[in-house]
Amino acid sequence: MPNRSVNLKSSTNHKIDYRFKILYAIGMVMIVAGHCNGGGINILADWFPYYSFHLGLFLFASGYFYKEQNEQHIGQFVIKKIKHLIVPLFLWNCFYAIFISFLSLFGFSIGTPVTLEKLTTLVLTSGHQFLFNLGSWFVVPLFSIQVFNILFRKITQKIESPYKEWLILSIYLTIGVFGVYLSNHGWITGWQRMFVRFASLLPFYEFGILYHSKLEKHDRISNIWYFSTILIIQAIIVAIFHRPPSFIYANPDIAKYGYFMPFISGAIGIALWLRIAKILEPAIGKSKIVNLIADNSFSIMVNHFLGFFIINSFYGLLLTKIFHAGRFDVATFKSNIWYLYYPSGLPQFQIFHLIAGISIPILIQLFLNNITRIFKQRFKISI
Repeated sequence: MPNRSVNLKSSTNHKIDYRFKILYAIGMVMIVAGHCNGGGINILADWFPYYSFHLGLFLFASGYFYKEQNEQHIGQFVIKKIKHLIVPLFLWNCFYAIFISFLSLFGFSIGTPVTLEKLTTLVLTSGHQFLFNLGSWFVVPLFSIQVFNILFRKITQKIESPYKEWLILSIYLTIGVFGVYLSNHGWITGWQRMFVRFASLLPFYEFGILYHSKLEKHDRISNIWYFSTILIIQAIIVAIFHRPPSFIYANPDIAKYGYFMPFISGAIGIALWLRIAKILEPAIGKSKIVNLIADNSFSIMVNHFLGFFIINSFYGLLLTKIFHAGRFDVATFKSNIWYLYYPSGLPQFQIFHLIAGISIPILIQLFLNNITRIFKQRFKISI
């Protein structure tokens, strides 16, 4: 199961863009925190909820590094994406099928039973089939968006106009709004849900391409005006809806604030953190921790619930076997993936789930990297 590290090299100067290392790290922290009740931290979430933009942030970053030369080798591009995204997705799914089968021997019911459907079609249409790897649902829309984009650009590559990217954005936004519309009309299961996820996230990929090709060179506004503008816009949105909008793309539940708001809120959140990453780049851009998180985003996305499970198991062992405190709900722990124990119920202790949800997947990936390296050296093969 090879690591899907982030390629953050500029397509023009081949230097690592550490802004996006920071963006990926921030996005991963937000995703894991969102799955453990905030993770004991609050990084502007009262104003800019993680669920309003964090998935769009990953599509934006992926689009930013899109390379036009790939359009000359579409077959190679698709094969590479299958190898780097879809194959590991199915391998991890098989691992969790074995894992939940093993846990069932000890009375766990999470993700059971293992079925052929869970091993095949549900990997594409749900991603929640074994629950421990539910974060992996995002891989399929990411793959489908990347493939759709390169095919669409191949078809339209003969269009020569300074407004071409704006035209593509309008088309992708139309598809995105249609996806939000469909989500509001019952397309929330099976293959329909798969399409809605793809459509509603598609515009963010083009946001990244457009920013790189057209807008970045004009991004020179001072920080005070930049952040003031974002805050004023967000304040207006909060005043209108009496709360900052957030969206759950997995279900998908994205139409409750109107058909355009997912893209408006997403763009605002991305703009906010893009500038913050730019400011932080000199200080932490080359941080080993930041780079570890960014370079192991695939493993963190797929395996962070395993991290939660391990720290829950640690708490359960302490409370039920050593201290006999009885405050750990064993029955719920064995049946509910969302059960998270915090000592004394204090939300501050959620941070240990956050740390485990990030660090354990990184350790798993580093271990697999070493195994792969040894295997390649031993048998002198290329994987």
